[in-house]
Amino acid sequence: MLAIVTLLLMMRRHCVDNHADYIPCSGRAYGYRGVRLYTERSAVLYYETIFIVNPDISQENTEKLTDELVAKVEKVGGRIVKRENWGSRPMAYSIANRKRGNYMLLVTDGSAEAIKTLEHAISLEERIIRTLTTKLTELSDKPSPLLRRAQAAAKREEAAAEEKAEAAAEAAAEEKAVEAADGAEASA
Repeated sequence: MLAIVTLLLMMRRHCVDNHADYIPCSGRAYGYRGVRLYTERSAVLYYETIFIVNPDISQENTEKLTDELVAKVEKVGGRIVKRENWGSRPMAYSIANRKRGNYMLLVTDGSAEAIKTLEHAISLEERIIRTLTTKLTELSDKPSPLLRRAQAAAKREEAAAEEKAEAAAEAAAEEKAVEAADGAEASA
């Protein structure tokens, strides 16, 4: 029996050293006395944390609060992969008699300890009124749909402002041309 356990442990060590995805077994996941017969390689996990900050807090203070949270995560070895400020948005339902909130998104890559530290810091923070942390199996480099919509709206507003400025410039040029023509007729 001891020889079988030793053999299984040697197989496991060989497969882990050679980066095998799993150790083949005869249909059983566990062997003698709970020795694991195969191990699955764990993919890098990302954690997405969305939190809502009290809307009475300014955007600058919201950024400072987020910087403090990021520093705490990085202190324990976590890494912030993505950070987005979604701005002040209406909530689905009122929380603490508030109908709006400043939304922030943090995507972290790190250990469970970093996530626990982040969640603990959020729970102690009175300015944060709601939070949600979920696991992500893959990370997208694209901005979130909410941020894309906000950026598209900003571009549309900027284009409309440019069109308005161009129309005003054309009107001013036309007016100068009319005045110049009137001045030429009066002198003739």
